[in-house]
Amino acid sequence: RQCDACKTTCFLSAISCLCKPNILVCINHVDQLCSCSPKKYCLWYRYTIDEMSNMLDALRERLDLCQKWKILVNRLISNDHQNLIDFNDIEKHTTSGVLCLRDDIRIKMEEKLAEAIEYRQMAKNILKRITCKDELIENNNNDDDLNKKKKNFNDENKVTLNDINQLKKSSKIN
Repeated sequence: RQCDACKTTCFLSAISCLCKPNILVCINHVDQLCSCSPKKYCLWYRYTIDEMSNMLDALRERLDLCQKWKILVNRLISNDHQNLIDFNDIEKHTTSGVLCLRDDIRIKMEEKLAEAIEYRQMAKNILKRITCKDELIENNNNDDDLNKKKKNFNDENKVTLNDINQLKKSSKIN
């Protein structure tokens, strides 16, 4: 399935002649096939016009989806902190991007997803600590009881200024 003249692969079409049925040439080298009349030539093709049209339509559709994905993802991974982004959107579009084969963008999305997971966990931990302390205070009317429970409320459950600064710092870096 190679052109006898230029050695390129004749994937979509090739031409042969009845005088040399085992020899193929590409359309560009039909003049080098033989000295027979073109009436003796045979055009070999892999796909019909309808099949090619269907493949082209499918390719256009996939390209359109990938273009839309790229625009959306670029908006999601931009460093514009004015845009609030739904965590589920990042996850969904990271997965759908595999079809578009844009590794650079997909990798950036995966990095942003990892950051989002980290920030979400950090925020959950801070909220949990705040909630625990609020519940501790609300559930105790007795001053002695409250003081005992405050002592038992260990340091790891407290929200520190360092926690808040770390959250601020990490969100400004990116």
